[in-house]
Amino acid sequence: LADPPVVSIHLANEDPSRLVIRSEGQNVTLKCRANARPSVTSFGWYKNGMRMTGENSETLHLMMLERESEGSYSCSAQNSEGETQSTPLILQVQYSPRCKPGTEQMSLGALNLHTISVKCEVDADPADSVRFSWTYNNTRNVSPVSTIYRVMHQWIGLRRRECTTN
Repeated sequence: LADPPVVSIHLANEDPSRLVIRSEGQNVTLKCRANARPSVTSFGWYKNGMRMTGENSETLHLMMLERESEGSYSCSAQNSEGETQSTPLILQVQYSPRCKPGTEQMSLGALNLHTISVKCEVDADPADSVRFSWTYNNTRNVSPVSTIYRVMHQWIGLRRRECTTN
């Protein structure tokens, strides 16, 4: 009796899970398990529904994860009876705060004795653990918005922002 493969995807050496959370810089190995008669002749890997070129073994090594590595991964196995794709596994990559595009560096002008607000916009995962701090003339302010009241001419200078995760 011949059947197309029955396929599942797992983290190598770990219990199956539909959601895998890792940090930037870590490695992940995914294993495609297939039961088939006749035996499997080829494997394939997919990220976000698109076939990954050059990946045709039963093991997928993702080295030095980046936030762009995040996505939905599935594998397929093929024999003479057909090809079957696994249920996807979701890889979530946590990463440190980064300024959102266009907010990396800002220059603001202000009239003497007027108020200005400077906003720090970042992208991070997990986003809820981001802590903001602003430093100006060695004075630290922990807040996502830094407001300078009554700007004085002598306050011209560099305001530095830092965003960290807890």
